[in-house]
Amino acid sequence: LLNDKELDKEASTWACSINPIFWYSRGASTKLAQLVNWGMPLVTTEAGNRGYIWKQGDLLVADDADDMAIKVKNLMASEGSIISCAAEVRKVALSGPSLTDISQQLNKLLCHL
Repeated sequence: LLNDKELDKEASTWACSINPIFWYSRGASTKLAQLVNWGMPLVTTEAGNRGYIWKQGDLLVADDADDMAIKVKNLMASEGSIISCAAEVRKVALSGPSLTDISQQLNKLLCHL
């Protein structure tokens, strides 16, 4: 097992990662958050991306396992594809909701109770 520092070091050597979540299970989307925070080029799924609101950037989203394999193959076809994907992931990482956004959403929900 790797500690957090060792995992960060190991992950920094990866060219990309996948988030193969094909059903809506609990805790699955937290794995995506870690990959996004690392700025890692990645391919995810709609189920793996659920619940997140990004203001900028695009993640590669696959429909199924076959589509994920195709997207990974295309991503790995060139260094330029990897660099471009990483740039989009970094945009996503920087564009999550602010504390103000979250508090406004929470306030709207609580006012409707």
